[in-house]
Amino acid sequence: MNKDKTKFLFYFMIIGLLVFFFFIESKGLNHVEPGDEHIYFYMGKMISQGYVPYKDFFHAHPPLKVYIIALVFKIFGFNLAILKLIPLLCSMTTAFFLFRLMKRFNGITALLSAFLFLFSFRVMLESTYFMGINLTAMFTVIGFYYFISLRYYRSGFFLAMAGLSGLYSLIPISVVFIYLLIKNRISFLKLLAGFSVFFAVNILFILLSSSYLTDVYLYHLLKPNVISNKIDVFIGSLKENWLIFFSSFLFIILLLISILKKIEIKSRKILYLSGIIAVLYIVFLLSLNKIFNYYFVLLFPFLAVIGSYSLYKIISYLIAKSKIIIIILILCSIFIVWNISADAFYLNRFDFDNFDNADIILNHIETIDGMLFGDDSIIPLIALMSNRDIALNMIDSNDMVFNSGLINLTEVLNKLKKEKNIIIVRPLRGIGLIEEMKSFVDDCTKKKNIKDSLRGDFLICQP
Repeated sequence: MNKDKTKFLFYFMIIGLLVFFFFIESKGLNHVEPGDEHIYFYMGKMISQGYVPYKDFFHAHPPLKVYIIALVFKIFGFNLAILKLIPLLCSMTTAFFLFRLMKRFNGITALLSAFLFLFSFRVMLESTYFMGINLTAMFTVIGFYYFISLRYYRSGFFLAMAGLSGLYSLIPISVVFIYLLIKNRISFLKLLAGFSVFFAVNILFILLSSSYLTDVYLYHLLKPNVISNKIDVFIGSLKENWLIFFSSFLFIILLLISILKKIEIKSRKILYLSGIIAVLYIVFLLSLNKIFNYYFVLLFPFLAVIGSYSLYKIISYLIAKSKIIIIILILCSIFIVWNISADAFYLNRFDFDNFDNADIILNHIETIDGMLFGDDSIIPLIALMSNRDIALNMIDSNDMVFNSGLINLTEVLNKLKKEKNIIIVRPLRGIGLIEEMKSFVDDCTKKKNIKDSLRGDFLICQP
């Protein structure tokens, strides 16, 4: 088979893989679930109406994500399927650029990298949740691809977009910058020129709002200590995404075999930098006070790089040594396909199951006047579905905002008492755990409790 036909075949296969992934995820595009994504959706709505983040409302992250959402609101209004389509397309684009990056080795390795990334359980789960991590991962991988391609202006620009969508991308960005600073100062300056948009946008928002640096940077340092969940989250992530972790661990074995001169490792720059980024990102996560499972999505592209190469090289080496390995590989492939099928079934049967209590809450507040305030996982969702305003523009009302001292809960509650508002909290979670909030709710006259064993009960009340 000539090179053109081989190239066409692999591109046909990656397109088929992306279409298959889209098919699995498509049910999640209309999935309604309490969570942080609705915070960002409501912020996007406000921006589309002329409000400015950090000035008119608190926002703990860089601005790019919510401005993309604002653009969707400007064009389509509140369209859940289109909003959820964005992270899905971001995951698919990340996989495609991984494919292009790993084509430097061969087509099989390229397909393996896309496969390992897309069909990691956490990527499958997060691809229809607009948490922003999919956007950040996409820009980071595109920037890394152009960096490897020696197109430094373009690389710097996309890395800047990554930084403006999520600060955790500064870990891989720093590795790229340090590498170029050591290797080639001229290339470093080109990369820096492309990245300058990151500084320009930060300066712009500093000028627009005195709260920008506090909201985006200082707030995360002000968060109080909580009982560490890091080990449990790491163990859970290892179990959920065992294939990508196992394949990337094989890179250590590959290095040992290469030392014995049994295997030659090519294009070490891509592999070593990806490995360094992966290690530093894991160390960074371990240094955080509290982590969440979706943080790992930004790690997985770099694990997919070293994992896909390691799988290909070691399997090729073993096949050359023994034909029995082919039978073992067939059995392993059947097990992996079965495991991915089980993940897909879980998503479609359980995680993509709609939040029916949203309709019950909407029906209850339909005849009640007042703005909304309370649990950050549900208030923005109900506000969007009922076309209501959120009191005091407190869109992100998670307990950390108040426990950090950044916003005074006493002042907020005193303001709420002066107006007619609808309060919705989860008594056992989030803001509902703060003693002052508990006392406020206890003093409310009208109350309705909605049972939800999966997400925690919802208490609706009025001061």
